[in-house]
Formats: sequence, structure tokens, C-alpha cells
Amino acid sequence: MLLVTARITTTPGAADTLLPAAKEMVEATRQEDGCLSYELLASTEAPDTYLMLETWRDRAALDAHMAAPAMAAFGAAAGAHLTGVDITLHEVSSSGPM
Repeated sequence: MLLVTARITTTPGAADTLLPAAKEMVEATRQEDGCLSYELLASTEAPDTYLMLETWRDRAALDAHMAAPAMAAFGAAAGAHLTGVDITLHEVSSSGPM
């Protein structure tokens, strides 16, 4: 299983443009084969900063997601407004309690 975290920063005031596109992308992504969870969270401390928390069955599912039409549409809508994207990928061997 893969856990992906992405910290996304945008230009000031871009939320009105980005959030509708992000909502469509999140809803489509949750239907993709291999998507175990997919959340978009807004920072309460850093304006114009968002966190994506994603869990994928395997690398093939994540790769298919990155090539999906919903991701391309979001990229087209968001591209001019993104000022930074920091992605971290973690391989997780168990989803049970620690």
C-alpha cells in the first residue's frame, strides 16, 4: 500500500478557481480502481495552502491516477495558480493498528 502526501501552495485568492476543479478531481479519483482514500484539506495556519492525503493499493494504481483525465483537467485549471507542490510517497506494509 502507498501513502502519498502532497503540500500544495497557490497564489493568493486562487481558492475560488481551484476548489471547484479540485472537488471534481477528488470525486473522480475516489472512484478509481486502487484508490483506498483521497482527501483534500485546507491549512488553518497557512493561507493558500492545501494538503492531499492519499492511500493507494499499489504503484500501478497511483500511476494510472496520475495519467487519468481528472488529473489532466485539474492540472489545466490549477496550473497558473500553483506556486509549489511538495509530494512525499511512503510504502506502508500494514494498515492495521500499531
